[in-house]
Amino acid sequence: AHFAQALLPFLDALATPGAPLSAELSAATIAEAGALAPAYGYIGALREARERDEESQRALSGRDAALRHHLSEAEARAVAGSTVLRLNGHLFDSGLINAALDVVEAAGGRFDLLEVTVRPNESTG
Repeated sequence: AHFAQALLPFLDALATPGAPLSAELSAATIAEAGALAPAYGYIGALREARERDEESQRALSGRDAALRHHLSEAEARAVAGSTVLRLNGHLFDSGLINAALDVVEAAGGRFDLLEVTVRPNESTG
């Protein structure tokens, strides 16, 4: 009940399309009027990448099955493909690192973080 009561003063703005929102509510808005908010536009690109990867995996699965008949299990593991990603930017405060790793896990992949460099955001002190 406490959360609902705290939200009541913002109800009119939240229920009115195009109404100005406080900075906090604006930053917390993921989608509005059926479209992703600009700060979350990367989600569409991640979905498209996942769909392309799924299509590629389906296309390759037949070829991989044929190759596996000719390779030992150790040989198949040794030639299994991998991808190296380099991500730059506000990965933690934007949630991009979580979203990227969720895509990997959802596709049945695994990941190793090889290098992580974190610096304070200079614009915020």
